[in-house]
Amino acid sequence: MRVQQSDLMRLSKMCRGIAEPLCASYTCAYLARVGHVMDPNAKDYLHLLVDFIFKIYNLSYQKGHPTVAKEEYMSLFDPTVDWLMQCLAYQADRSVFKAVWTLYDANVKHAIFLKSIIRYFPSEIISVAVGVIQGSIKADFANKVDD
Repeated sequence: MRVQQSDLMRLSKMCRGIAEPLCASYTCAYLARVGHVMDPNAKDYLHLLVDFIFKIYNLSYQKGHPTVAKEEYMSLFDPTVDWLMQCLAYQADRSVFKAVWTLYDANVKHAIFLKSIIRYFPSEIISVAVGVIQGSIKADFANKVDD
């Protein structure tokens, strides 16, 4: 059975309708897992999922959870962010990195995203962008310990 890129895009857009942020995050990760198994080179739907995960992570960071400590709650998002970046970075070229960096730069900075970008994108891409990454670390994380 061959899944079309349009099917993955449609399902990615449907993830935005899930109201609970942690549920939405894990649904995105599952879709990325299944999509990656079916077509590891498909990236468009992953861009949509990563854009969405930036938004729900930031919203969750701002609002927190009523019954769970903020640090503990935010740590529950880490595996999903990691997996989405890993899928997107798989055999990625510079244009994919550029698109992800643009998303990262346009959103509130959280260390988990930067860690995942550095960890999973090919080293030849990271080595070229090290100046930009270093500048981001200096500007965005100078007074933060870790989030």
